[in-house]
Amino acid sequence: MSKLIYADHKYKILKNYSGYVLINKKGDYENHGHFKKSDTCFLAMKLIEKKEVPESDYLREAALRISTCKKYKRNIRIKQEKDKEKPKYTNIQKGVSPVF
Repeated sequence: MSKLIYADHKYKILKNYSGYVLINKKGDYENHGHFKKSDTCFLAMKLIEKKEVPESDYLREAALRISTCKKYKRNIRIKQEKDKEKPKYTNIQKGVSPVF
Protein backbone atom coordinates (compact mmCIF):
# COMPACT_ATOMS: atom_id res chain seq x y z
CA MET A 1 0.00 0.00 0.00
CA SER A 2 1.41 3.36 -1.01
CA LYS A 3 0.56 6.84 0.20
CA LEU A 4 0.60 9.80 -2.19
CA ILE A 5 3.03 12.46 -0.93
CA TYR A 6 3.24 14.85 -3.89
CA ALA A 7 1.70 15.18 -7.34
CA ASP A 8 1.80 17.71 -10.14
CA HIS A 9 1.21 17.60 -13.89
CA LYS A 10 4.42 15.63 -14.56
CA TYR A 11 5.59 13.82 -11.40
CA LYS A 12 4.16 11.84 -8.53
CA ILE A 13 5.86 10.79 -5.27
CA LEU A 14 4.58 7.80 -3.34
CA LYS A 15 5.68 6.59 0.10
CA ASN A 16 5.71 2.85 0.59
CA TYR A 17 7.14 0.49 3.21
CA SER A 18 10.72 0.69 1.88
CA GLY A 19 11.02 4.38 1.01
CA TYR A 20 9.81 6.71 -1.72
CA VAL A 21 9.05 6.23 -5.41
CA LEU A 22 9.31 9.10 -7.90
CA ILE A 23 7.15 8.45 -10.96
CA ASN A 24 7.19 10.34 -14.25
CA LYS A 25 3.51 10.47 -15.25
CA LYS A 26 4.39 11.38 -18.85
CA GLY A 27 6.41 8.18 -19.31
CA ASP A 28 5.82 4.44 -19.22
CA TYR A 29 5.97 2.06 -16.26
CA GLU A 30 9.78 1.95 -16.31
CA ASN A 31 10.04 5.74 -15.83
CA HIS A 32 10.29 5.67 -12.05
CA GLY A 33 13.01 5.67 -9.38
CA HIS A 34 13.31 4.48 -5.78
CA PHE A 35 14.74 6.68 -3.03
CA LYS A 36 15.18 6.47 0.74
CA LYS A 37 14.28 10.12 1.46
CA SER A 38 11.64 12.45 0.09
CA ASP A 39 14.20 15.27 -0.17
CA THR A 40 16.17 13.19 -2.67
CA CYS A 41 13.01 12.79 -4.77
CA PHE A 42 12.56 16.56 -4.92
CA LEU A 43 16.26 17.02 -5.74
CA ALA A 44 16.00 14.50 -8.59
CA MET A 45 12.88 16.25 -9.92
CA LYS A 46 14.68 19.62 -9.86
CA LEU A 47 17.75 18.25 -11.66
CA ILE A 48 15.65 16.53 -14.33
CA GLU A 49 13.52 19.62 -14.94
CA LYS A 50 16.62 21.83 -15.31
CA LYS A 51 18.32 19.13 -17.44
CA GLU A 52 21.38 19.17 -15.14
CA VAL A 53 23.59 16.09 -15.05
CA PRO A 54 23.81 14.91 -11.41
CA GLU A 55 27.20 14.42 -9.75
CA SER A 56 26.09 11.33 -7.85
CA ASP A 57 26.21 7.99 -9.69
CA TYR A 58 22.95 6.92 -8.06
CA LEU A 59 21.15 10.11 -9.10
CA ARG A 60 22.51 9.74 -12.64
CA GLU A 61 21.05 6.24 -12.93
CA ALA A 62 17.76 7.44 -11.45
CA ALA A 63 17.63 10.40 -13.86
CA LEU A 64 18.21 8.00 -16.77
CA ARG A 65 15.26 5.90 -15.63
CA ILE A 66 12.88 8.75 -14.79
CA SER A 67 13.51 11.15 -17.69
CA THR A 68 11.89 10.76 -21.10
CA CYS A 69 14.14 13.32 -22.88
CA LYS A 70 16.56 11.57 -25.23
CA LYS A 71 18.99 14.50 -25.40
CA TYR A 72 19.21 14.68 -21.59
CA LYS A 73 19.80 10.93 -21.35
CA ARG A 74 22.57 11.20 -23.95
CA ASN A 75 24.27 13.94 -21.88
CA ILE A 76 24.16 11.73 -18.78
CA ARG A 77 25.68 8.78 -20.68
CA ILE A 78 28.45 11.02 -22.03
CA LYS A 79 29.28 12.13 -18.47
CA GLN A 80 29.30 8.50 -17.30
CA GLU A 81 31.75 7.55 -20.07
CA LYS A 82 34.01 10.50 -19.22
CA ASP A 83 34.07 9.43 -15.57
CA LYS A 84 35.03 5.86 -16.54
CA GLU A 85 38.04 7.19 -18.45
CA LYS A 86 39.12 9.47 -15.60
CA PRO A 87 42.14 8.06 -13.71
CA LYS A 88 41.38 6.95 -10.19
CA TYR A 89 43.52 8.26 -7.33
CA THR A 90 45.19 5.55 -5.29
CA ASN A 91 47.37 6.26 -2.30
CA ILE A 92 50.30 3.85 -2.56
CA GLN A 93 51.47 4.80 0.93
CA LYS A 94 48.21 3.81 2.63
CA GLY A 95 48.82 1.41 5.47
CA VAL A 96 52.57 2.02 5.55
CA SER A 97 53.81 3.34 8.85
CA PRO A 98 56.36 6.17 8.65
CA VAL A 99 59.97 5.37 9.45
CA PHE A 100 61.89 8.04 11.39
